[in-house]
Amino acid sequence: MAFLGTSSGPQPPPDHLPLAVALLRRLPEFLAAYHDLVDACGDDPGEALVLIELADFVAERLSLLETEADAVRRALGTIEACIDDLDPEDQGALETLAGAFFDSFSPEDYRRLVPWLGPASRALLEEMDAPMPAPPDRRSAVSRPVSGFRDDHHRAITPGG
Repeated sequence: MAFLGTSSGPQPPPDHLPLAVALLRRLPEFLAAYHDLVDACGDDPGEALVLIELADFVAERLSLLETEADAVRRALGTIEACIDDLDPEDQGALETLAGAFFDSFSPEDYRRLVPWLGPASRALLEEMDAPMPAPPDRRSAVSRPVSGFRDDHHRAITPGG
């Protein structure tokens, strides 16, 4: 990957890109933060400041990811509790919930949703003959909830229920 400087200054290994160039090529979302850093520090802010700015960039996204994952877990925990509270014989209510909520997702969003579903949601979808797509790549942080959340019924809400 990129290089880190030494006491005698930056020494990129042959065939490697300087840190800032590598970051901007691989992480275009960092461009605005990098430009702000360049504006504040001059043309070359140096590796240490770029790395500090990158750490802030990553920390902010981790915080957002955690916050957003918690909101998704709470929303789906609420749907799970609603399914649990419905009379299993009330097919109209179950179909409304399945149709109004689950059928509102695009195929791509539905694919990302499936790992987050609890057992009642999965059972409802199977009962309604909704296709269950393969779960997304588990290496994607966006597709993984943050562990440890429990809904109002104290069931863990994690991918695979």
